[in-house]
Amino acid sequence: MASASNIPLLHSPYSSLEIIWLIRTHLSSVLAPSCSLHGVLLDVLGMGVMITGESGVGKSELALELISRGHGLVRMTWWNYGVSLRRHWKAAVLRC
Repeated sequence: MASASNIPLLHSPYSSLEIIWLIRTHLSSVLAPSCSLHGVLLDVLGMGVMITGESGVGKSELALELISRGHGLVRMTWWNYGVSLRRHWKAAVLRC
């Protein structure tokens, strides 16, 4: 009946709940708006803080000062700022 009506049919050994979760997760990461930032992501008092700015303005020095005061370094690199960052962190973005 599906082939006669030209309707795609999906068959999987997984439960419908698992399939829906996988498809939703994939589509949200592929279709959600995002941009790439160069910066330092820190854990400051339990809040994700991203310090961004042009090369040579002191992002790393500021991050090292915060780390020396007991805050945690999460990542120092190019960062794809998109769904994953927004969903898992309460983020504050600082520009140097």
